[in-house]
Amino acid sequence: MDQEESRNFDEPAGTESASPPADTTGKIERRDLLKALTGIPIVGVLFWRAFRKKGIDDFRRREILSELGDIGGAPAIIPQMRHTAGEKIRLGIIGFGGEGEWLTRCAGFATSEVTDSWSEALLEDRGHTALRDFLAQTDLNLEITAVCDLFDVRVERALSASRNNTRPGGEGITLKGAVHYHHYRDLLDASDVDAVIIATPDHWHSRMTIDAVRAGKPVYLEKCMTRTEQEAQDIYSAVKETGMPFQLGHQNRQIEAHEKAREIVEGGILGPVNLVETTTNRNSPGGAWVYGIHEEGNPDTIDWELFQEAAPHKVPFSAERFFRWRCWFDYGTGLSGDLFSHEYDSVNQ
Repeated sequence: MDQEESRNFDEPAGTESASPPADTTGKIERRDLLKALTGIPIVGVLFWRAFRKKGIDDFRRREILSELGDIGGAPAIIPQMRHTAGEKIRLGIIGFGGEGEWLTRCAGFATSEVTDSWSEALLEDRGHTALRDFLAQTDLNLEITAVCDLFDVRVERALSASRNNTRPGGEGITLKGAVHYHHYRDLLDASDVDAVIIATPDHWHSRMTIDAVRAGKPVYLEKCMTRTEQEAQDIYSAVKETGMPFQLGHQNRQIEAHEKAREIVEGGILGPVNLVETTTNRNSPGGAWVYGIHEEGNPDTIDWELFQEAAPHKVPFSAERFFRWRCWFDYGTGLSGDLFSHEYDSVNQ
């Protein structure tokens, strides 16, 4: 903040100061505006305080950025894994629910229903950027060759995504599409699957991951990694034994704000860090995992017996348990595993 700005912001309301040269442009100087406002007792004070606060905030921001130096001025750089054009990766998707479909979309594949809806929205509103943003993603040179899910509706959505060439780098390319495997072990045995995304309920994670790495398939596993400590130890041992690449899906690792925070801490800007406070707020039915129950979800469209095969307790068919599985410890890990794990991972990062 220069001296002139400092003097204007620090003068109390009503204080006279030397008049600036006459303005012949017809513009109202900030000094004149403030003088005029001081003639209105209450409104003048409010505007004065607002201008003064903005000046102070701008000053503080400049001081902080100056202290951060290169760390504060440069954007966070998220490392990207790249492979050469000839190394197409054939991907298997195990689990195509909410997270599975989202991860597949991040890999560059969306259902035709989704891309068609984005296209229609763009025609109605040129400011709707979903389709443009999706197509601007990096073409990762992937192909979805296999899908597995226990709910018929999700299987069809996964197959649609595998065939949809409205995708990054998809122009002029005809996609063969994926093969549906009812059991994940058959998918792992397929010779045209190089790596897998596992996005099933947590109670299946350890079995699937261990079987996948032993079958020679690198794994991206959606968190939470496991239901129990022993399962976590088993996965660790299998990954170390096989040497297969493995990544746990705490997606906040790919958020630029988190990477920037890591750079600031590593740069010593904050000094010794001895306390971290973190919160999460999910005060809604969706936040409490009370997700919608699909109208087509029934014993004829869902393989309930296979779904609960890995669960510690077996119960009769329950659409609520299938679609809201995070509400039961038979299939998930509750608040600490599903939500606190994100916060704890941020601290680790």
